[in-house]
Amino acid sequence: EALVFRLQKAYRENDERNLQERKSWNTNPIFLERRNTKRFIDQLLGQLQQVEASNYSADVLSRQSNRAMRAEKVSDVEAIDQLDSLEGSLSSLPSFDSSLAFTAECPICCAPNSVLALTFLQVDPAEVEKNTNDFSLNFPLACGSLDHNASTLSSQISCLSCSKYLLKVKRETTLREKAAITLPLCGLNTNFQVWTNCLAVGLANGIKTPNLVQLFISILDHYP
Repeated sequence: EALVFRLQKAYRENDERNLQERKSWNTNPIFLERRNTKRFIDQLLGQLQQVEASNYSADVLSRQSNRAMRAEKVSDVEAIDQLDSLEGSLSSLPSFDSSLAFTAECPICCAPNSVLALTFLQVDPAEVEKNTNDFSLNFPLACGSLDHNASTLSSQISCLSCSKYLLKVKRETTLREKAAITLPLCGLNTNFQVWTNCLAVGLANGIKTPNLVQLFISILDHYP
């Protein structure tokens, strides 16, 4: 009982001390200055947010996170045009460094030592934009097994030329699946823009968020 009494007394004294300290804040010039500064910053940030939002279209405002709202958007046409330029640069190289790309014989045209490519399938834009919400941006490696990512990759793998031809002419894979974009398996560091554009079209409805490479790795890890 003596211990309980001492603990209760200590609690009351501590509570009274905290109460007096909080009351003193209202007259403490340092605290008042910090509080006023914080209020001013909050007001300024609110005004900046209103100005920023006024410049956004309804499409941008409907995105699922602030980071997605600020991200650049690339169209599938732009991504395909970039693939054209990439294929031209690879074919013009006298000796292509295969250590930077996944090369093999194409199962469609049988061309040897070809840069192979994966194909992303068309998915409901509302579903793939889930990859731009705060959870996916913060934890991309945990999102590869989600339902909307399980159906984004085709089992077709072929050379870049065949994949791109089927995409541009048929908008389909050899399995009659609706194709969205093809991703050449070339060096990431030397072709980072190609990777981010293709992944944005395939995984995020064209929105170039910073989580796409990690998300792609997670999808491959959970691929059936």
